[in-house]
Amino acid sequence: MKKLKLAFLVLCWTVAVLFFSPPKLAYADDGLADIASADGSNVYMHFSTSSGFDTRIWTVPNRWGGAEYSWVGDFNNDQRTDIASASGGNIYMHLSSGDDFDNRIWTVPNRWGGAGYTWVGDFNNDGRTDIASANSSDIYMHFSRGNEFTNQTWTVPNRWGGAGYTWVGDFNNDGRTDIASANGGDIYMHLSTGSDFANQTWTVPNRWGGAGYTWVGDFNNDGRTDIASANGGDIYMHLSTGSGFANQTWTVPNRWGGAGYTWVGDFNNDGRTDIASANGSDIYMHLSTGSGFANQTWTVPNTWGGAGYTWVGDFNNDGRTDIASANSGDIYMHLSTGSDFANQTWTVPNTWGGAGYTWIGDFNDAGITIGNN
Repeated sequence: MKKLKLAFLVLCWTVAVLFFSPPKLAYADDGLADIASADGSNVYMHFSTSSGFDTRIWTVPNRWGGAEYSWVGDFNNDQRTDIASASGGNIYMHLSSGDDFDNRIWTVPNRWGGAGYTWVGDFNNDGRTDIASANSSDIYMHFSRGNEFTNQTWTVPNRWGGAGYTWVGDFNNDGRTDIASANGGDIYMHLSTGSDFANQTWTVPNRWGGAGYTWVGDFNNDGRTDIASANGGDIYMHLSTGSGFANQTWTVPNRWGGAGYTWVGDFNNDGRTDIASANGSDIYMHLSTGSGFANQTWTVPNTWGGAGYTWVGDFNNDGRTDIASANSGDIYMHLSTGSDFANQTWTVPNTWGGAGYTWIGDFNDAGITIGNN
């Protein structure tokens, strides 16, 4: 589940979101979340040391697809985060060696669905990140073999909810990434078997919050991806049983920050996904107990970068999700202790690529044993 969970975090800000999936930091080898920001042929790498960032520049060919078709994942199963960027039939692969990128081009058929219907995940449970892109009833599958993609088309019924209500995760805890798409009270489930999708419809009450306040994660620590959707003080919980959803409403105080400053992660390292929402110096914490939320307010300095430069990850490898927010050369770090945030400022050179070309992952190999995610 580790790789799925980072993928979701990644997808949360590009999509999501993430490596999603319950948002654990997945492609880790030193257990520390890093930041990579691409500007042309320069990728500015900020490697976490757990008390600051060690910044380097890794050079790559200046070939990029659109931000919405650029992803991070572990495409060769070496425990390091890589970058893939698609332009037509070419996917520009930047495979991390731990101290630079090995740059290659992997070719695929030039068939893509919309950006909101294109996802990364491990759809065949081989430890390598794959790409899936849906166009009506066809899902174009690009399975990584570590040195190229194997391309297949898997067919599904042409029934989709909106892109903001379509997610990837492991909904039946078989190690393979699935797709779920909600339309009213129907959630169209495409459960990967490794060679195709088993298509089912799981019904839920037709109650949803906005797309920016709807998340996936493992809220009860049973290994299956769940869906949570907030509307005011009600959070509609759809807890996967593997063959359907158990639907509950968990109540919280009706206090929320903006969608771009609301995140999911495991902030107290109990294996359950929590929700954090920042409004100025207050971060409203909804810590899952498995059957409800324990609601707290953790205070931080009111210093924030833009939403596109604010991320969640485990930056000090203590098993708890932290928040990092960059404003020029300052990165405001809110390191979770499990009961509040320890607030620090880590400085980096003021060199950034666009928000859509800035990602979280574990790009290096420092040889520190992982304790989490």
